[in-house]
Amino acid sequence: MMRSLIFVREILDITGITITETGELGQGARFEMVEPKGMWRMAGNDT
Repeated sequence: MMRSLIFVREILDITGITITETGELGQGARFEMVEPKGMWRMAGNDT
């Protein structure tokens, strides 16, 4: 699992997105992703 997360982190780093595992032991996995401000848009939002 850890190697997969490292691979994902390297790919996301190209676009400036960060990913962090924030889950608690025994509670399951939780990941948070942070995108650079202004680098995303909502699908179908033409305005």
